[in-house]
Amino acid sequence: MKSNRKNRALSYIRQKNHYRLGGKSFSYYEVSETAIPKNIESIVKDDMKKLQVKYKMPFKAIAYFIGWMDDDFANDLLTLKVEIQKDI
Repeated sequence: MKSNRKNRALSYIRQKNHYRLGGKSFSYYEVSETAIPKNIESIVKDDMKKLQVKYKMPFKAIAYFIGWMDDDFANDLLTLKVEIQKDI
């Protein structure tokens, strides 16, 4: 039981150091073409808020990438990739 807790704590510390030293976080979402302009801001704000609450650091969105991945074309969806990094 102790080793599980210890491993979780070490994992958290490693991930926090990764972000603190300039590491990036990537999130992927499948959205329909009509919903893209409406949902991008709320999706990005939710992602940044989750990271800020967990790691207690300010984050900012660096880039958005919109395109097709895998079978998105057949499903009439687009993949939204959000890149987030620690705000300096």
